[in-house]
Amino acid sequence: MGDGGAVTTNNPQLAEKVRMLRNYGSKEKYVNEIIGHNSRLDELQAAFLRVKLSHLNLENTKRREIASYYRENIVNPKLKLPKWGKIDNHVFHLYTIQTENKESFQKHLTDNGVQNLLHYPIPPHKQKAYEELNSLNFPIAEKIHYEIVSIPLSPTLKKEQVIHICNVINSYE
Repeated sequence: MGDGGAVTTNNPQLAEKVRMLRNYGSKEKYVNEIIGHNSRLDELQAAFLRVKLSHLNLENTKRREIASYYRENIVNPKLKLPKWGKIDNHVFHLYTIQTENKESFQKHLTDNGVQNLLHYPIPPHKQKAYEELNSLNFPIAEKIHYEIVSIPLSPTLKKEQVIHICNVINSYE
């Protein structure tokens, strides 16, 4: 049905800032206090989001469970898995794996029926939108950026699919 999203917070100042950012940077019509966008949801998207919001905690819990399963069951010395703290508040929008041979790893995944993506293939500071930053170099960030591949992480994944993904990744040579 299209894109949509929400921000949840218990911080009133943050909530006000987000409302301004989504509405041209305005609290009051035609008075732009900050640079903002027109990022308001239409009524149909809001209706879908309202239904989905009631499932948010369960879906985030499932994502954490899958990420933990990956962390415990993917064992391959050619790969670096993400690390996160002991606090269970990470929602795992993406699960990226770092490898020095990204193309070979992607081919292995694809050949074995595991979807994979390169999210954000151009580093932010190299994007045309940030032309004034294009000449900057961040060698560690760029190295990591050019070595990451996203693997499936969705609350809709079945246990058998997660096991299959781990087995395929562990068989990568």
